[in-house]
Order: sequence, then structure tokens, then C-alpha cells
Amino acid sequence: MITPIIQFGTSRFLQAHVDLFVSDARAAGQDAGPITVVQTTTDKGREGRLAAFDGRPIPIVVRGLENGLPVERTEYTRSIVRGLSTSADWPEVERIFVEEARYVISNTGDSGYSNGKEVVGDGVPDAFPVKLTRLLLARWRRTRVPLTLLPCELVTFASRRT
Repeated sequence: MITPIIQFGTSRFLQAHVDLFVSDARAAGQDAGPITVVQTTTDKGREGRLAAFDGRPIPIVVRGLENGLPVERTEYTRSIVRGLSTSADWPEVERIFVEEARYVISNTGDSGYSNGKEVVGDGVPDAFPVKLTRLLLARWRRTRVPLTLLPCELVTFASRRT
């Protein structure tokens, strides 16, 4: 199964935006997706979400205004074909990243950036920037095929005064 989009982050934000948009594009006949979702942390609370990423439609509740009128409806994203974990599935995550991915989407949150002293080594990295660096290096070494990286993180950094 070829998955040209690899998504780091299991959040509902990505499901309701990126994944639903890709699902709509696929339904319209566009060459988009499918998506492999990757959990980047060892948070046990996220493991239940991973199990749901098995190709079944995921319901998304859409609320807001449409043509000036209130709407509330359930749509389904059908773009996600599988869920993996960097801690349990690193070799497969690396294989997909190196051999299949054309697009990388991420929304890992502040916790993924917390370990500022980690360096790229042989084991599975903890911090998301180190994971990404290692994956990019593996891709460069094996295929050198370019890809598009679309970060969706909203990370707050303290400003420094000099």
C-alpha cells in the first residue's frame, strides 16, 4: 500500500482539517492521499486513536455558518489508511518516509519539542525535531527524492532580550 502522505500527530485538529480535506479531494477524483498517521509520543492516551486509524471512516462533526445559516452535520474522513507509532513501528515509519512519502504533515505539540539536548543516534529519538532529522537523513542517503513538509505546529517560544 503506497501512502504518499505521512502525518505526524493524531490530533482531532488534523482529522477535521487536513484529513477531511484530503478525503474530499479523493472523493472528487483528485490524486490525494492516502494518509498514514504516526503517533510521535509514548502517551498511552493516544494509543486508542491509533487503533481507529485502520481504514474505517472517521466521523467529523462540522459546526458553523454556511451561506450565512447555521449548520451542524457529520462528515466522514476516508483518507486515513493506517496508524503507526514511532516507538513501536520505527522501521516501518522510516520505510514509508523514505520510500513512499511525497508530503509530510506535522502537528506534534509543544511536548514534542521539549528535549533540546538530544542528538541523532542509533535508537528511536525522543524529540520530534530529532525524529524528523533522522528520517530526512535516511531519505537523503537512500533516495534523495524531494518531498514537501507542511508543519502545523503552534509552538510558543519565550522571547529573549539582549
